[in-house]
Formats: sequence, structure tokens, C-alpha cells
Amino acid sequence: QGNVKKLDFSGNVIFTITSNISNPRDIAVDSNKNIYVSDSDSDSIRKFDPNGNYLGVFASVSNPRDIGVSSNGNVYVGSWSTYGQNYVYIFNSAGNQINNIPVNPIYALEVDPSGTFYISNFLTPDEQPWVVRQYSSSGSFQNYIGSTEHWNPTDGQDAHTGPYCIGVYNSKVYVCEQNEGVVKIFDTSGNLEKIIQPLCKVDDNIQCSGSDFALHSFSSPSDVALDSAGNIYIADPNKMRILVLPQNSGNL
Repeated sequence: QGNVKKLDFSGNVIFTITSNISNPRDIAVDSNKNIYVSDSDSDSIRKFDPNGNYLGVFASVSNPRDIGVSSNGNVYVGSWSTYGQNYVYIFNSAGNQINNIPVNPIYALEVDPSGTFYISNFLTPDEQPWVVRQYSSSGSFQNYIGSTEHWNPTDGQDAHTGPYCIGVYNSKVYVCEQNEGVVKIFDTSGNLEKIIQPLCKVDDNIQCSGSDFALHSFSSPSDVALDSAGNIYIADPNKMRILVLPQNSGNL
């Protein structure tokens, strides 16, 4: 059984949600700090208050994955299917569906406060390269973030290599590249600005030991998020931890 934990900035658990969810795939928080959980086993979005108390089923969605909330309370949900059509569903704050946008199979979704949203998938329904697309709040395609041509970072640093998570903050788009083990930072026009990569690695000449290695090494980041101060949170599943980096992290 899955759960959702709320932590303070020091990493202490404030509360854990264990009831009324079974397989949580993603979470989002609205401006009132209500919590939305996409639960794929129940094909639904579950809503909880800021203290983790269950408020009920917000909406029903087939196989929901990533979820995001805009500043006006609209909720965006990526629905994933191996064989059928994939959609991004948009609901208003009351849980009523107001749009559904057909897309190629989705691997990540993120929403900025204005409702502009970003998804990662293949350029065509079943063929690489990986791409990250930007859509308006109403679901109109706007542009690509990063390359639409390169398959490998040796062909161009703006290539996507397993972009399984996206974060957005202050007109910057943060993309986890799981196969490359880095987080790339783009502007909203799609230009690569910085790359956050481990300061210590085992498989090249950048090596550390002891506490330095534990702090400055990560691989296959599984999620990225940013707080109101711009601090960057990277989920490091191999070490079962969350890394916190300052907002000016990365270089190119």
C-alpha cells in the first residue's frame, strides 16, 4: 500500500496519509494547501485537506499519472494508456471536466501558476526522440522545450534522455533526464541554460569519498520540485532520499 508523507524543511515527518489511497502516482497542492493525489488503482483523484484529512473523490480518470494545479484552482491530470489514446484532462476547482487534450503517451506533466503545462513523451506516438512540449492553459500546443532532433547528449546537450519528471519555477523548466542522471534547466522558449549534475560520480573522473560522495552523488532522478524561494528538490530513489539544492545550482 502506498502513502503520502508531509515533511518539514528539516525532513521530519509531519503526517502520513495511508487511508483512502492505494497506489498514489503523483501529488499536487492548490493555493489553499489542499492535497490532490492521483491514485491509479482506483482510477481517481483523491482530495485531502491541508492536515491530510480525506475530503473525497475529486474526479474520476482512467489510469491517472502526473497531476498539477494552476493558481486559479484548475487541476490538470495526465492519463496514461499503453494502447489507447492518452489525454491531459482539465478540471475546474469543483471537479467538473472543462477540457481534454489528446496527446502521445505521457511520461511527465507539470503545470505553472498561469495554467501553462508541460508534458514529456515521444515525438511520434511510438518513436523517439524524447521531447518536452509546452501547452497553453486551454490546451493549445505552443512550443518544444529542448531538442526535437537529438537522441543523445553527445549530439546536443539539449537532447532529452528519459525525461520522466518536470518542474517549473520563475519561467524556468527543470527536466529530469533519468538515463543521463542529470536535471536540465531550460527557459520557457526552449533554450538550455544549465545542467545540474552530480559533483561526484563513480563512472568517470569526478570522484569523491565519504560524506562528500554521499551528499554530492545522485543518479536517475525520479522527480524534481521547487519551493517559493526557488530551492530545488530532487528525488534520488537509489538512496531513498530527497536532495535540496539552492536555486542557482547548475552550470553549462
